[in-house]
Amino acid sequence: MKKTFVEYKVETDQLAAYRDYMAKRLKGLSDTIWLESQEQSALFLEVHTNAEDNLGDRVRSDQELLSYVQNRTVRVWTFRDASQPT
Repeated sequence: MKKTFVEYKVETDQLAAYRDYMAKRLKGLSDTIWLESQEQSALFLEVHTNAEDNLGDRVRSDQELLSYVQNRTVRVWTFRDASQPT
């Protein structure tokens, strides 16, 4: 099993439009959790379970998502289950 984490900060004046976009984007995706930081306003994290290998490239090229993100900066990390052999 692997998990891919996608982190970005949204421009505060774009929050309403971003939330509408994400509601549509995540509809029907049962393997994705969408989180918002309690400590930092407008900081979001998507957690994808067993996502495709090119998820980072796809997210970084999503022009609509990037239009809401500060400095168009998206950070992506993929982790595997450390208890499983490589």
